[in-house]
Amino acid sequence: GNWASSVPSSCRFEARVGFWPGIKIEDVKRDIESTLNYEANKLGLGLEIAYRGFQADGAVLLPDFVGGEASGKKSLQTDFVDSLQKCYKTASAGDESNAGRKLLVKPITCTCDARFYSNLYQNSDNVVVTCFGPEADSIHGVDESVSLKSFRDCMVTIALFINEWCGLE
Repeated sequence: GNWASSVPSSCRFEARVGFWPGIKIEDVKRDIESTLNYEANKLGLGLEIAYRGFQADGAVLLPDFVGGEASGKKSLQTDFVDSLQKCYKTASAGDESNAGRKLLVKPITCTCDARFYSNLYQNSDNVVVTCFGPEADSIHGVDESVSLKSFRDCMVTIALFINEWCGLE
């Protein structure tokens, strides 16, 4: 309500909705609207639905690594990740805390700009798309932080990777 002893005159509800790759935004919106309208009608309530903010279809980056491990088949993706792993190992070789440590290949449940290239170039046999960066805590939070050592290792890894993957003269 407007003050402690009044009955609320309206209700505002906001939600963030995520969904799996392959499901279309229009289908998700239709399901949300259908469900909310049905329940509002049952209760005799008016309802207005508005969509604000960023909206994008889901994307799968490195489909040969769904679940975090290579699927077992040799591909451009496995070659790419193997090369990146090798460069990371070289970049962090002087650091005992990284001894024997491998890069984690894991799914992310957020969106990033890499989805644009993944969705644009649907053929993962010809184009490899991934997201690689330093270790961080509380990403996008008020106390977000990035490991400077990890940031340095990432910069060196990327330089070594460009040299190995693209070849420099």
